[in-house]
Amino acid sequence: MDLEDTLLMMPGPVTVTPRVLRAVSKPMSNHRSAEFAGIYTDCGEILSSVFQTKNDIFVLSDSGTAGMKAAVGSLDGSGDKVIPIENGKFGERFKDIAAIYADVVPVVFYEGSHKC
Repeated sequence: MDLEDTLLMMPGPVTVTPRVLRAVSKPMSNHRSAEFAGIYTDCGEILSSVFQTKNDIFVLSDSGTAGMKAAVGSLDGSGDKVIPIENGKFGERFKDIAAIYADVVPVVFYEGSHKC
């Protein structure tokens, strides 16, 4: 099996470049090490610049579902409203997760139909 030509069948499909494959084949850094802390800080600073924010940036190393839950789980819950765009499985999942934490007003959009 030629790893440099392996096709990753995640949302995409996405081919993984040889440079990335070589990087991920290196030994892992402990998440409590100074090396990891430096990398995490650098990522936060770069992302703050990209998103033009002075607010805290949190990098999640988890699934998209965990990211959705983190996004709506931080609401205070006192009448918060979430307007999810439901246009497939991920939109449906976000709507269902958001309904746990807030009032949901979905915008449903599938090819050939649109309703609010």
